[in-house]
Amino acid sequence: MMKPNPYEPPGALSAKPGDIVDRARRNELAALVRRFLNEKDSAFEFDGQVAKFGDSPDSAIRFVVHAVWFHYDGCADHLVDLSKPEWDYFQRLLLLLESNHSVRSASTCRWSFLQLFAAVALIEYVAIAHQVGWRLQLILSGIPFGIVSICLAYLRYHRVGVGPYDTILFPFTSFDELRAAYDSARFKKMRYPFRQKARRVRPAFVDILLHIQFYVLWSIFAPIVLFFQLFPVVDSDRCVTNVSLPNNQEPGAVPTRPS
Repeated sequence: MMKPNPYEPPGALSAKPGDIVDRARRNELAALVRRFLNEKDSAFEFDGQVAKFGDSPDSAIRFVVHAVWFHYDGCADHLVDLSKPEWDYFQRLLLLLESNHSVRSASTCRWSFLQLFAAVALIEYVAIAHQVGWRLQLILSGIPFGIVSICLAYLRYHRVGVGPYDTILFPFTSFDELRAAYDSARFKKMRYPFRQKARRVRPAFVDILLHIQFYVLWSIFAPIVLFFQLFPVVDSDRCVTNVSLPNNQEPGAVPTRPS
């Protein structure tokens, strides 16, 4: 599905003249992230403000807006609830915003044997539906196909190669890249508040019930999921590149577009 290290910067990706550093908007977004980490904004407040940055022409801003969305709950309002690795990841996102780096990415479609299994399972489900008809019995007959679909999704996810240092570097791709970002920013890392270890957004049994509900619905709607699993997997290659600023412009200056 993906290269051994999905974060390795491909040679074809490089900074283009269209890459910009929207310094004013980056600073605004970084301030919002720090407010969230300092527990001054709840998840709902943070989400409402961050959404305004989603259409920015600055690739680093768009990347951060997309990345932070996975680290707070969209159904229950709460204060920041991050593990230590997640907290460190947020610090690297802040570093990306406060540096002169942009995010370059390219996507490729890839076929594998998983699409073949999805096709066979979907054809078999349609054959059973033709014999049984659209009755309650069909829902019960579809449970095994839900299990097949879940297994296919699991295999897709676990075929992604992760390098030994990706968890402490991402979104950067190397220690040299990380060091270059530090050199181009006036960045100060925030200390992890260990009191967060005991914080939970919802009770554990509620999380279990939500997971059960999720997989039950997956099994019921297995043919729809199998249909989408027929399509090739989209692999994304990403690298973080430095955007050269004019000689008379410092990192904290107004937005610029390289010439």
